[in-house]
Amino acid sequence: MYSDHKDIPAKFRRIILDETLSKRVSKVPLSVCNEIIAEHLEELETLESLMNYEVIVSKNGVRRQYNFRDPESAFVALDREIGYDVHDSSVVAVLKQADRIIRAFVNGKWISPPPKDAVVIKNGIFS
Repeated sequence: MYSDHKDIPAKFRRIILDETLSKRVSKVPLSVCNEIIAEHLEELETLESLMNYEVIVSKNGVRRQYNFRDPESAFVALDREIGYDVHDSSVVAVLKQADRIIRAFVNGKWISPPPKDAVVIKNGIFS
């Protein structure tokens, strides 16, 4: 990626210094710098998908869908569609993050699915 230490932007320099605990980027081999930058960019790309929030609401047979980039806006939209404290059983609403359901409102009740890595204990045995 970068052929000289001088070409590395300041935002990546800080990441390299934090990762290697060095005081100067020029003391870190260029191949290591490029590897750290590549890993950082790959991590940012992975985290980017987690910033996609989707609210799907079905009220009286009418389906609406909203997309957001931050969770606070998604929760506010979800509350507005449901009617805040009014628990109408005809409303079905779902909040998704990265195409995974986080929260749902069905039959006047909130449902939150367990995390994917949740440990379930049945009769004293892990499963």
